[in-house]
Amino acid sequence: MDNGSISKYDVIETLERNISMFRHRTNRQKAVADWRSDLRYIRDNF
Repeated sequence: MDNGSISKYDVIETLERNISMFRHRTNRQKAVADWRSDLRYIRDNF
């Protein structure tokens, strides 16, 4: 964060927070699916 970049763990934390907040809203299911996909990609590739 200091040098203008964010860490993998900051991204993971944000995605997990978004998923938990919107998981039960049917109109947000596409966003949740996308976030889960992003989370899986980040965990597997970085």
